[in-house]
Amino acid sequence: MNCPYITKSGDKGKTSIMNKRLAKYSPLICFIGALDEINSNIGLILSHINEKNFSDLNLTKLLLNIQNQLLNIGGYMSGGNITIDEKYHLYIEEQSNLFFKNLKNANNFVFPGGSMLSSYIHITRCIIRRSETIFWQYINQANSESESQPESQHVGQYINRLSDLFFVLGRLHGQKNELLWKVGEFLYEQ
Repeated sequence: MNCPYITKSGDKGKTSIMNKRLAKYSPLICFIGALDEINSNIGLILSHINEKNFSDLNLTKLLLNIQNQLLNIGGYMSGGNITIDEKYHLYIEEQSNLFFKNLKNANNFVFPGGSMLSSYIHITRCIIRRSETIFWQYINQANSESESQPESQHVGQYINRLSDLFFVLGRLHGQKNELLWKVGEFLYEQ
């Protein structure tokens, strides 16, 4: 039996989505790819949590919820019959506020890192920020071509809040060893 994932239909730089062929470099395809990259990095974070036997069930549940939400957003952006509304970004805001309460030095910028888990979370945050840029490129292009989707505002808000949440999570899981930004200093002295 041959692998059903090998279709060869994308061998010339196009892929099928929403019953039409799009260039693989189109903003929509790039955004969906970025969602996949975020989801894969969250899988890496979850694997690290499991291997290190962290007992943070709240973080594990949150990350699994986000993975499912990202697949919903990808399905919606691909033309699926999925509703993306304010509950998506409100959930992320609520979770950010819950985790934020445990931060010390909450008003400082920090160097990403502090622990391996924190580093993975910060890398994922950067991917989320890049995906937000790709999303708005797509929306700008769709608006100029009159193809904008009405729920896209909620997707943009969700992705924006998600990067905020991952900043909070990265800080929280690295704060024992984090280094604060020393504004205006040329050399970093500990």
